[in-house]
Parts: sequence; C-alpha cells; structure tokens
Amino acid sequence: MKENLSCLHNPPPFISPPSMPSSHGAADPNRLRAPLWVTAQVQRLWPGMRVLCSVGFFVGLLHLSSSLLLGAFNIKTFGDTKASNTTLMDVISTVVHRYDVILIQEVRDNDLSATKKLMEHVNKGSSQFSYIVSEPLGRSTYTERYLFLYRQASVSVVKNYTYDDGCESCGTDTFMREPFVVMFSSKYTALPSFTLIPQHTSPDLAVAETDALYDVVTDVRTRWNTNNIVLLGDFNAGCTYVSGSDWEQIRLFTDKSFHWLIPNTADTTVSHTNCPYDRIVVTADMLKGVVHSSAQVYDFMADLRLSQDLALAVSDHFPVELAYIGEIGISMYMRSDFWMDSFVMKLTKFWMSASLLERSFSIVGFLIMDLADAVTRVVRHDPVVARYRHQTATRRTGALQRETEWKNSPQCSGLFPYISRISRPAENTLGWLWIQQSHKHTHSQNYFPPPQ
Repeated sequence: MKENLSCLHNPPPFISPPSMPSSHGAADPNRLRAPLWVTAQVQRLWPGMRVLCSVGFFVGLLHLSSSLLLGAFNIKTFGDTKASNTTLMDVISTVVHRYDVILIQEVRDNDLSATKKLMEHVNKGSSQFSYIVSEPLGRSTYTERYLFLYRQASVSVVKNYTYDDGCESCGTDTFMREPFVVMFSSKYTALPSFTLIPQHTSPDLAVAETDALYDVVTDVRTRWNTNNIVLLGDFNAGCTYVSGSDWEQIRLFTDKSFHWLIPNTADTTVSHTNCPYDRIVVTADMLKGVVHSSAQVYDFMADLRLSQDLALAVSDHFPVELAYIGEIGISMYMRSDFWMDSFVMKLTKFWMSASLLERSFSIVGFLIMDLADAVTRVVRHDPVVARYRHQTATRRTGALQRETEWKNSPQCSGLFPYISRISRPAENTLGWLWIQQSHKHTHSQNYFPPPQ
C-alpha cells in the first residue's frame, strides 16, 4: 500500500476523471470529460433546442460584455501634504484602481512631486497606470492642475490641448481654470475614440463657466471633427451656486442634444449637505456608447467602510462615474484575431443600445441563426486554431507516453483501474473554449498566438 501511495507524489501530467459510460454500459476511455461531453450533446439535440442553445450562448456573451469605467474625482487640495499621508494615499489609490480613466481635480502640485508619489503608490513598481497632466491653471498665485490617470492596457492618449479662453492679464478670459481637453482611444470600446473635457468651475462663476463649456464643445468639434464628447468634473452646479432660473442661462442644459447623466437629485458631497456639484454631461453621439444607467455617484465612504472623518480627510466630494460600452467579453477569445469582428461587434453595439421593443423584434432574427454551428465553421478553418490543435495533439502524444510509462511502473499498478485516458481535443467551439479556460492557468503556452 505504501508503494501505491508513493506514486501520488509524481502523478502523470494529465489525469482525467472517470470517463462517461458508453452506450453499451462499459467505460469508454476515449469519451470526452463531463463538461465536453455535455456540450457535445448540443449537436445531437433536436433543431429547436439547438437554436435555443445558440441564442442562449450568444445572449450570455452579451451579458459578459466588458466596459471601460470613467470617473471624475475632486480630491480636496491634493498636494505634498496629502501625498505624504500613507493612509490617505491608500484610499485614493483604491479609488483610482476602480477606473480605467479618472480625472483628478484640485491638484495643487507645481513641481509634480505629489503626482509622482501618487503614481508610485498606484502602480507599486508596475506600469499599469500612466498619466497626463495640464499646466498649472489660474488667474493668480492660486493654481490647480487637471490630472488624468488611465490604464495603459485599456486606453491611450491620442492628443490634447488647453482651451484658449481669452487674455488673462486683460481680464477678458472666461474660465478661472480653462479646460484641458484630452482625446483617448481604445481598441476595446464600442466607439474607437472619445474626448474628455474637464472643468472645475469657480463657485461664484458656476453659471457663466458652465454655460461657456458649450463654446468649448464647439471648438473641439471644429478642431478635431468629433462628437464623442464627455464633459465632467466639479461644475458646482447645484444648491446656491446654480438654482432655479439659472439653468435657463446655461446652453449646455437648454440644448437637448446634451444629456446630463448625474441628476439634480444626486448628492456628490461627503458631508451632510445634499448638493449635486459634480456632473457628467455627454453629447448625443457619445450617449450611444454609454452603458445604460451606469452613471452614478461612487460613495467610497460606504463602499470602503470609512468613517466620515477619514472620508473627509480624503476629499469633501464623492467621485462621479459612467461605464463606456466595451467589446464582447471572454477577453482573450473575443480579442483574438479570429473573432468575427465586423458582424458581431455591430450586432453587439445595436443590442446594448436598443430599446426593449427593438430587442424583442431582434429575437426573431436570432432564432434563425444557429450561432454555434456558424462559429464552429469559422473556428475550424482558422489557421490560428489549426496551430492550437497541432500544439494540443503534440502535448497529448507526449502526455499519453508519460502516462503509459507511469501506469506500467510497479509503484502505481494498484491504481491502474482508476486511471482514465486523456480526453480528446474539443471538436466543437464550446468544448474548445472550455479547454482554453481550464488550461490557461496551468500551462505556459500561449493558446492565442498571433497570426504568422
């Protein structure tokens, strides 16, 4: 018995669970493992069930859709003092890690020393996040910077500029802190690029400065020929700063092509006040790329279970955020070169932005598609998958040889009846996906090599 147990310290590279019974009742060592066996039965079901399985598979992928999360956070007086407090920096870093792109306001950092400390704290030796920052902006010795932090794997900066709002020394400029406009791009979003216009208004000039953002949008449209625009930041657009008839003086509000995603009923303050100072406004074109009902206030005090004193030490504002529609999920597979980009991505964008009635009508179209067979045909003829199958067959041959040697060893002869043979490579798309998912953490080989 000791000899039999000793072989458990050196098991074969692949040990399949007991195989499924064959149609004759005896164990068939060449049958697929249970998950693959189940998916293989989809091909044998009656036509109606096959269609339903296909639709369910497709809808499931839609629900796994990824997205980019954009945020705007007024960190009260972010400078060297706050950057030297490890506790506060831990909280700020946790908030930053929530987002793919985050705007940080009230950055009081002339030499960028606090910004560099923040990046070190956020990245912790890696290069996960990068940043782009404006020049110090202001009419006097009091200046602030706009700081964008973004995940390099998700987005990249295309271009940027600081809006020219007039002569500051002449007193004819519009903004206390003119917008620092940045265009980002991403391979993984419904819209390939989007432009962010940040603004931290002066409280006493909130109405005039918020209205002037309309001119900034016009300038961006003319300069960059884009309408995928998000305006975000601490507009001070609430309570006593903007109220009642003031809204009729703000073109960004009266023009119905702009959508205010953070409503007047929201509370973006940490204290006991109830004011919607921080806002997110998008153009009509940009709205098509926003996940429905994703815009909200992020209460980091409740989420991170902080005391109000600690939360107020971080900031007197909560971040505001929205999710930007990304490409279909199951990240590695859907980002691979053999996904049906043009058709499926267009269909996904339609589904994500469609109304309930439109989705209901589209179900009729889905019912005539046997998606499982369609994807299988594409995958089976793809050279990348051919290489994958060749690699799998090579590994399987070596594994079988080592398994045979192991089974024939005298130490393991007693366990031989309980050992099943290695399963075959998947012959359908669902099985192939299952193999990739179950093996990706245990093998160093890249299952998705780039096309040669």
